[in-house]
Amino acid sequence: MHPTNVAPRVLIAERNRRLLVTLRRILRNAGYETISTTSPTQLRSMLSTQPDVLVAEADLLPGQEAAIQRLLPKSSMTIVIAPMPDAADAVTERLSGAVTMLRPLSLAGLMATIEEHVQQQRDEPAVV
Repeated sequence: MHPTNVAPRVLIAERNRRLLVTLRRILRNAGYETISTTSPTQLRSMLSTQPDVLVAEADLLPGQEAAIQRLLPKSSMTIVIAPMPDAADAVTERLSGAVTMLRPLSLAGLMATIEEHVQQQRDEPAVV
C-alpha cells in the first residue's frame, strides 16, 4: 500500500533529454517525485531508491533485467518505452509484468497508466 501523504516516486531512464525533461515536468506537476537518468550504469544504482514506477527506454534495459527484478519493490510497475514491437517484446520477455508503450509516446496514456497503478497501490489493504 502506498501512503496517500507521500508523493509517489517515478524513476525515468531515457536517453532523449527533451523527452526526459518533459516527462519530469509533467510528472512533477501531477504531484509525483521524480528521479531520472540517461545512463544504464546510473539506472542500476537508482533502483535502490525503490520507485513506485520505473519508466525506461528499452535501449537502456539490456543487462539490467536481473537488477530490476531484484531491487524494485514487488509493488512497483515497470513501463518500457520501445521504438518498435520487436524491441518491446524482447525486453518484456525478460521482465515479467512489464508494460510496454511504443514511440511516439502518448503522454496522456503514460500518465493514465501510472495514475491507475498508484491508485491501485493506495487502495490495497496494508499487509501486517
